[in-house]
Amino acid sequence: MDEKTPLPSSQAATGQACSFCGKLGHKARRCWTKNPEQRKAFMERTFGKHENTGKKQSNDGTSNEDIDESAAATVPLHANQTIAGPSRTRAPKPPPKIDKRGTPPLTGQKNKQSRNGPKNKRTISRKSKSELSYFVPTEKSSLPRKPKTMSLNDLPDELVLKILEHFDPCRHVAGKGLFNGDSCPHEVLEDRKILRKICLSSRRLYSIARPILGSLVCDNGLLKRRLMLIDRFIRNPIAASYVRIIFVDAVERRPARMRSVKVGQNILSVAEMVDIEEKETPDNPSRERFRKEEWMRHILGDGNDAKVAMILALLPNLEMLHLSIHSMSLAANFPWTLALMRRAGEKCLAPGSGPFSKLHTIWMTHAHPEMEAPGFNPNGLACALGLPTLRHASLNFAWCGDINGGRDALLSRSGMGMKVEFCRSQIDWPIAVSNLETLRLEESVVDSEYLHNVLTACKSLRHFTLVWPLDVEVEGSGAGVGYSGLLESLRTQKHSLETLRLDSADADWFGRWENPGLARIGSFVDFEKLQVIEIAGEHMIGGVPYTYNHPPGESDTDSDTEDPAYDVDGRPLDCHELANIFPPSLETLIINSPGQSAKHFMLLLVEIARACKLEKRLPKLKTVDAEHCLIENSINRHQVLLDQAAGFFTDAGVVFLPPDFIGSEDGDGMYPSYWGGSDDDFGSGDSYDYDAHGWYDEDEDNPYAGFM
Repeated sequence: MDEKTPLPSSQAATGQACSFCGKLGHKARRCWTKNPEQRKAFMERTFGKHENTGKKQSNDGTSNEDIDESAAATVPLHANQTIAGPSRTRAPKPPPKIDKRGTPPLTGQKNKQSRNGPKNKRTISRKSKSELSYFVPTEKSSLPRKPKTMSLNDLPDELVLKILEHFDPCRHVAGKGLFNGDSCPHEVLEDRKILRKICLSSRRLYSIARPILGSLVCDNGLLKRRLMLIDRFIRNPIAASYVRIIFVDAVERRPARMRSVKVGQNILSVAEMVDIEEKETPDNPSRERFRKEEWMRHILGDGNDAKVAMILALLPNLEMLHLSIHSMSLAANFPWTLALMRRAGEKCLAPGSGPFSKLHTIWMTHAHPEMEAPGFNPNGLACALGLPTLRHASLNFAWCGDINGGRDALLSRSGMGMKVEFCRSQIDWPIAVSNLETLRLEESVVDSEYLHNVLTACKSLRHFTLVWPLDVEVEGSGAGVGYSGLLESLRTQKHSLETLRLDSADADWFGRWENPGLARIGSFVDFEKLQVIEIAGEHMIGGVPYTYNHPPGESDTDSDTEDPAYDVDGRPLDCHELANIFPPSLETLIINSPGQSAKHFMLLLVEIARACKLEKRLPKLKTVDAEHCLIENSINRHQVLLDQAAGFFTDAGVVFLPPDFIGSEDGDGMYPSYWGGSDDDFGSGDSYDYDAHGWYDEDEDNPYAGFM
């Protein structure tokens, strides 16, 4: 050690010379030359512990680096060695980098900091721990393996899309809720909430789920929201291409305190390019039609559906449309929408190239069916039948009544409350043009003229449903409810019709006892593909006058006569003739009402069963369902006919579901259990019982217990 080299305070405490090295400043016991371990300890305390970067030698003198990890499982073990678990030998450090001169860097060199990193923070820890090297043997081994974890982001796009499709809101739209006239189902709103939360988890999931989330749009009629949708679809055509289903409310609402909204210039420029104006026809130049200037005036105004038509014109991939009508006419609520449909049908656009070019389903329903209003006039449907892609149409609570000005024209109005009439356009029914396959009229009362127009407009209708509403009274021949002449209108589709449903279980077909006048529906023998028929007994038997005389003072139930005597022109009904109305292609027969006479209904069932078993007139018949028929007589009065019909059906291999007899033997009109299943306000869904003291409720906490 040089004399000029400063010594630590512990060594410079004395001026005596060392007896070992002869230098001043320390004694022999503090001499670093005599005791080099003291110098090493001092350097470790001051500068840290120095790590040896050399190769670790094994017991036999060879290096650890020469041993291959893949062959570690085959290395022989010594007698005093054991193995438990994967190898935990430390990975050797890489050799130090050598510069061009061949000199390695200094071990104590300070680590360089990054320019972007903080200046007062080390980028690399000075005491970095070496990682453990794990290896898995290639051969079969009982060593434990490290478990792997996987998230949704680790899956491929195709599999993630399949998972997200389970939350697609469009799955619930075609369910039973919409066919019954309801608005947007509750399940749709729940799926949209879940899908939004998934989209917020990562950008990748958002990009995959965005088409599913934007596939459904609900327009609640607010003016501000409609303008926002129009502006959004104009600025982002990709978002408009995602929309497949839309719910539209007819009434355009604006809050009372809301200021007048100014329509942007971008909306007006796009509205100018919408092809909605009707062209003049050479054969009828004076025909009423919509014009371009009227369209632009209604875009600037409010209280009409011009903005709804503007939204629909921006959706090239729209597949399903739900219209909620508030007034008594479809043509008065959606005139511009129907005009846009008619114009799109005239152009016959290719799929995806314009408005309604992919529309295949349309629902129309009254917004307030619980009100006293009977329904809406559905004549505006004629404008949609020209769309080449339309396949399904469903109308709920339709009513063909006398509506001034709205029966054969589209009325376009402006102003809040729909009070000011501006323009009108004539409605023309097409003939054999529509590709419609399914037509449903639920809870609707339409006349025979309307049914004739809509059925003759279809080229090949496959499924037809007509459900009359509750407690509608049918007067005369039934022309006002579409019954008279129905079979003649259906014969235009006899080459393609597969399913026919006529549900009149809730209608009062015999409200006028003095002159029923209801004729039979007729024969379906010439229908080539008809497989399923749902029909009522009054349609097959008819409502003919009857004669029934019982002794004075004797009621109907006390008489020995089971049923009144029906006759037609002085001769009794021929049930054998009535059983011949069904086609040979029939597979399923559903009877939803027994009609006016229970006896003739049971005789008709026997004749149908005999036609299957003995005469083999219905070779494809598989099911006869009559369990929806409620007969208010005791089953003992018709047990013989019921057993005879069931025997014939069983021998023919036909599944027979018998009717429900709700009469009792004690003279009461109903079984006790009938009250629990009725539609009465006090009895629906409750369980009642009957004993010698009267009716009572099994639930003691029910406030209606003992109401009888």
